[in-house]
Amino acid sequence: RDLFWKNLIAQMNLLATSLTLATFASRFIFPQLSLEGRRFWVIGMAPMEREKILVGKLALSFTCSLLISEFLIGISSVMLRTPPALAILHAVALFGICLGLSGLAVGLGALYPNFAEDNPSKIVSGFGGTLNLVLSLVFVLAVLAVQAVPCFFFLGRWSGDEFRLVI
Repeated sequence: RDLFWKNLIAQMNLLATSLTLATFASRFIFPQLSLEGRRFWVIGMAPMEREKILVGKLALSFTCSLLISEFLIGISSVMLRTPPALAILHAVALFGICLGLSGLAVGLGALYPNFAEDNPSKIVSGFGGTLNLVLSLVFVLAVLAVQAVPCFFFLGRWSGDEFRLVI
């Protein structure tokens, strides 16, 4: 029974971290390319392809979001004393979520740039930013549903407890 509650709290922790990461990506990663603004031509003159610029932005945003979120999930797993298998599962799921959210924000930021605006809040509140936030939320909920449902059934069988799925 104790394992069920640890799992539930750990799943909610992962959900909260992922949703915070989705808003972080929409607010700070999505407008990166648009904030180049009128100075984007300087980057365009650099002796590298534009794809490499996007890959660099993706690598930076992915690395920063991964370090912060994995640290938070690691600390919460230690504090909750979750089983190592569950902590590893959450770390792997968060790795995929960080990569997906960073890729979504950088990609949609490149598809829907707003070079005329200097205010990141106005860039984010446009069509591309809203689309990015909605798709990020759908992505997070889909990934968490795919990993959480089997996790509850596996932990229920593993601990010997019987859990009923109430719909």
